[in-house]
Amino acid sequence: MKEILKLMLLFLLLTISLISCNKDELFVEPVEVVKEDTTNDEDEDDPETPDQTETILPCDFTLDNVEPNSTIIIDCLLDLEGKTINLPAGVTLDYEGGDIINGTLNFGDNSIIGGEILNSTLTIGGTNPQVKDEVFSFNPKRWGIVEGKVSDEIAKKNKDILNELMIQSKDLGVTTFKIDEIDAYFKVEGDASNAMPVLQAVKIPSDFNFIMTDNTHLRVQPNDYPYSTLLSVHLGSNIRIEGGNLHGDRDEHDYSQYPVHDWGHLLTIRGGNSVLVKNVTMMDAMGDGLDIQGEGHAVNPDYRPTKDLLVTGCKFIRNRRNNVSITAVDGMTLEDSDFIDASINTSKSQGTAPGWGLDIEALKPNELAENIILRNNRERGSRKGAFIVAIGDRVTIEGNTLENPIVLQSATECVVRNNDLIAKSDIMKSNGSGIITGRADRGSAVHSNDVYDNTVTDFATGISVSNSNMKVYGNTINNCGRGIAVEGVAGVENSEVYGNTIKSNADKSAGISMAAEINNVIVRDNNVDVVRFGVVFQNVNNTVESANYLLEFKGNTIVGGNTTTMTTSNNIDLIENSFNKNFEFYTCSNINIIGNTVTSNSKPPLYLRTQNSHIALRGNIMSAPQNVECIDVLDGSGNDTNSIVMENNTCN
Repeated sequence: MKEILKLMLLFLLLTISLISCNKDELFVEPVEVVKEDTTNDEDEDDPETPDQTETILPCDFTLDNVEPNSTIIIDCLLDLEGKTINLPAGVTLDYEGGDIINGTLNFGDNSIIGGEILNSTLTIGGTNPQVKDEVFSFNPKRWGIVEGKVSDEIAKKNKDILNELMIQSKDLGVTTFKIDEIDAYFKVEGDASNAMPVLQAVKIPSDFNFIMTDNTHLRVQPNDYPYSTLLSVHLGSNIRIEGGNLHGDRDEHDYSQYPVHDWGHLLTIRGGNSVLVKNVTMMDAMGDGLDIQGEGHAVNPDYRPTKDLLVTGCKFIRNRRNNVSITAVDGMTLEDSDFIDASINTSKSQGTAPGWGLDIEALKPNELAENIILRNNRERGSRKGAFIVAIGDRVTIEGNTLENPIVLQSATECVVRNNDLIAKSDIMKSNGSGIITGRADRGSAVHSNDVYDNTVTDFATGISVSNSNMKVYGNTINNCGRGIAVEGVAGVENSEVYGNTIKSNADKSAGISMAAEINNVIVRDNNVDVVRFGVVFQNVNNTVESANYLLEFKGNTIVGGNTTTMTTSNNIDLIENSFNKNFEFYTCSNINIIGNTVTSNSKPPLYLRTQNSHIALRGNIMSAPQNVECIDVLDGSGNDTNSIVMENNTCN
């Protein structure tokens, strides 16, 4: 009997032990929380569950009776089951690989939460806690972002989620918001009641870093509206936007609903202050890649131009209007960036005007664009041109490598220096100018600009000089159809062109060409070596208005394959130049030819052909073939011999 009792007692102990072991195993058994299947449309329209595919243990505690000023390690899965938990003051929720889902936490004062714990199913209430780490890494699946092509409704949800989370995270103390792998569409177009695109966009708040990577692709949801912007900075300050790829809808856009579709941008900065945009790629916008604006009108005291903006290391590709537009700014630098195929025609959409790599165009007096630096950038393939200061002041364009022109239209106190321009397209080689310093119909709106130390190659015209108070010097111009053209309907005045080197093996090339009303202009100390005409004077000061104007052409060395000619020109001083070919004059007056060296192998070095008057030839040194006069005033051709003076000339 005793033996039976012993056996029964042993069996009971073993049973208790096994039951105890089973309870322990149930407690520690891993639980896997798996994202629901989203293969059907209903799930795609309600992406409320955070993606949580990793294995997480359930917590063996609750938050119902947390003590004040306590620290709770979240290294397990805590499902609040829809409940609202009120936490006391001073609580820290420290992330160590766990999660809190499906409920609301109302925090007391002076609380802290690990930012990794935040997700779309957890609501934060009460007094906002501070995040433990100011850097927040955004997981799009955790927050309900739906990637790939989606409906307009889902694309709007994507935008709303991102905007709301940036505001929430900033309120919790986040200063840096990071996004890595994502490829999603965002509905950002305006509507009839609120057409301001910067308010419809993914909006970057002040005092915030929005950081993306090469794996980040944010896309404009295709639409039919003429106004939109994917990202915006609106009256914000101390903002950093870095990395990522922004895609427009130019080839998916519906252009049928409105007459003009030119204002669909990728990043708009409107009245921003202290903003950095770094290493961002902006491509295929319906309008501009980057658009810089101001708030209000410059004639009013509340005007807010964008200020202290740095754009560096970015790429602007195939944007339909301009790659970059600047309309209202006071102080910005755009550097070390690539401008590629601005406004080109694609198989699905045509480029639209203006069509530049970068366009500075303030609508004065309501807008001002000033104190701008464009440096060390690279441009290729732009439909119209590289950089244009259509309306702007104090712009420095330096150190850039370009395939298309730099143009100053309504520009003052601008500097264009140390740029390398090489024409690649047939249209630039046959009809383009590398640098244009003015515009005929802008008159006095273009003045006080300097163009120096640039290298211009293979354009139809190297540098075109017009308007007033220009200095064009130290440039090297290679193989252009014309090296420097001093011309324009508005004329040129109070300017200097000096110390430039012009060389060309191009057929029919000319060195310096002058054809305009030219007043108080000095062209001096230039070196020209070209195939055809070293210098051409045609219709210079040939109007009533220019009767008292003066052009001084001094100290230049001219080598050209053909005779130098001056035709229908007046009020010019030719002083101490060197010409390797003879010089012929047709219908000219008030010309002083003093101290020049002229060599000719066939014709008279200085040859007054027809209807010339008031010509003074003094102290020139000439070389001519045997039996050829050094100065010839053609008889019977209408020359006014009584007004032609020849003194102290030397003939070899």
